[in-house]
Amino acid sequence: MVAIMAASHWEQGEIRVQVADLQSKATVSASMGSVIQLEGNKKRIFFDLLSRAPFQMRICCADTENLTEYFNPLTGESGFLQLNIEGLPQGASCCQAQVLRLADGRFRMYFWFHGTINEKRAVRYLIAESTDGLNFKCLDLETAAIYHPADSALDLSADFEGLVTINKGGSSQEKRKNDQKLRLMSNDATFVNPTEQGFEMYSVYLAKNSEDSGHYVLRDNAPTIRRIIHRRISEDGLAWSDPEIVLWPDEKDPWDLQFYYLASHELGQSRMGLVSYYSVAEQAMDLEFAFSRDGLRWERPLRGGWVRRELESGYGTMLLPSRGLFTDGREKAFVFAGFNYRHDEAAELKFRRGVICKGTFHEDRLIGVASLPKGQSQLLTNPFVLTQEKLFLLGDLEGRVTASLKNLHGEEIKGASHLNSALEEIEPGKFQLSWEGVDLAERRFVDVYRLEVAFEKSQLFGFEA
Repeated sequence: MVAIMAASHWEQGEIRVQVADLQSKATVSASMGSVIQLEGNKKRIFFDLLSRAPFQMRICCADTENLTEYFNPLTGESGFLQLNIEGLPQGASCCQAQVLRLADGRFRMYFWFHGTINEKRAVRYLIAESTDGLNFKCLDLETAAIYHPADSALDLSADFEGLVTINKGGSSQEKRKNDQKLRLMSNDATFVNPTEQGFEMYSVYLAKNSEDSGHYVLRDNAPTIRRIIHRRISEDGLAWSDPEIVLWPDEKDPWDLQFYYLASHELGQSRMGLVSYYSVAEQAMDLEFAFSRDGLRWERPLRGGWVRRELESGYGTMLLPSRGLFTDGREKAFVFAGFNYRHDEAAELKFRRGVICKGTFHEDRLIGVASLPKGQSQLLTNPFVLTQEKLFLLGDLEGRVTASLKNLHGEEIKGASHLNSALEEIEPGKFQLSWEGVDLAERRFVDVYRLEVAFEKSQLFGFEA
């Protein structure tokens, strides 16, 4: 059993970043895209290709084994393949493909469509399916999973200053029909995951934001709204539930903070979230780490950027994730897009070429708690049940470290004191904890314990019990 310790002085583990070799004359972006596992070690990334004059967004894909070298799925040569989705109007722009494998082996793609349907503006989240993961066909142009406020079907003002102002005209029947689509209103930056019960979606919900709210930033492209995160569920992935708000800035956050996206990944029995930490005044986006037990209640122990920005490497201003978390031994890898331009520049189509990056971390060193710069630090774990014969501490233990084993009520187990504790490093970063005369094997599954750790000049990432 691996548990994360409860404490107030959190620090992140090491995250290594490699910039991929995927390049194009147009802007390549993996923002809000997805990576899926194919046969063997092969993976397929779905990402956006953005071009100007005229502006257009296109969905592309490439195959990879290591998430840094990418190949055209048809030719096997270095590069990527631009996808054509059957059933879309000519000249349509498509982006942010979320591709899943269905139970029967088919591929399903959720994507944002920007274009014209029946001579009316449409910005909606459509669904396409494929048998080979390359040739997709749109299921239905008219009925979308969710709708952007700029979609004419919602009968809203297209001006962001009046983003959630409902058109009062029309008959009562028209209003009832419109309400069904208003129920499905969302901004873009959307992620879809399969679940045991069906499917779940995380996307942006738009809360009103007046000039006197204390959170108003005029330079943003939508200053009258605050972006927060909502979740929807579906049994079939076609018809979706009402929105449920799951993540919003609180009193500990900067005044201008908004959340632009939430990419959720399974991590053991919990979930790891990559959250857009959108500093609106700066017009910059960081990747923030979050975790959840159920996908509804999210904890954010590290406020702010989880991956350090690097201007020289091409991800100095905005970092945006793709869906997909992959395992190689004890290592975990994910993909994100990086840019050296601000959000307001992107809104004005002043974008420049971005980079696709691979981030890697050790699953036992994702997030830790560090000792204070001077003196001894102390923490008490959450209650746990011993499930194995030995107990291990995980971390970088450079200074003096001692531990005491206690019961649920905080009473020290006889013989398991700080003075009697001993540590033995059995492999790098993993230390066996023991107390002379205390047989941990006899205590498996028979009581509830807590571990009190005192440490100096060290960083703890967790324990195994």
